Amino acid sequence: MSESSVTILLVRHGRTPWNVEGRIQGRTDIELDEQGHLDAVLAAELLRAHAPLRVVSSPLRRAAVTAERIADALDLPSPALDADLTEQGFGIAEGMLWPEFESRFPDGHVPGAESKLDLVARAHRALHAHAVAIDPGGVLVAVSHGALINAVVKRACRRDLSDYPGAAANGSVTRLAWRAGADDPAAAFAFVERVVPLTEPA
Repeated sequence: MSESSVTILLVRHGRTPWNVEGRIQGRTDIELDEQGHLDAVLAAELLRAHAPLRVVSSPLRRAAVTAERIADALDLPSPALDADLTEQGFGIAEGMLWPEFESRFPDGHVPGAESKLDLVARAHRALHAHAVAIDPGGVLVAVSHGALINAVVKRACRRDLSDYPGAAANGSVTRLAWRAGADDPAAAFAFVERVVPLTEPA
């Protein structure tokens, strides 16, 4: 990693009841379930070795509580909340089970839903704003949501989609390298790896 770069660790929030049911959450504010709180603790253990300097988060409760648990575990300041890290808005599809969504919207187009282009643009805006506040060579943790993380990573893998790791699991940690001074905001982000925490032993 160059001196002008920052490591960004994207964490997907812990599990919620709607994740278990297979419902589209979007901007609906769903709480973590018991496993979701454990997901946050396990993610914090993965993050510890990276010695992050700061935690930022979507303001939706499932992300914000995950971020709070991580910050507490790592003895970091309370997470800063950023609306640009909120999940993609799915409009009338929120609350639907995925099979119903696929049946009603086979082309993926939902009237009134946020576009992927708008989603990625605001995600890049948020991550850039927080990365520039970190000392070069430092580490930032950003807690967000599946659709946002997937969209950012797919954009970062645009030159070689064989690197794309697929959908982010609850509690997973996706490492990006952010480089200052890129002409194209998207070109500032490079995918490095994704790590999924081990579940608690039985």
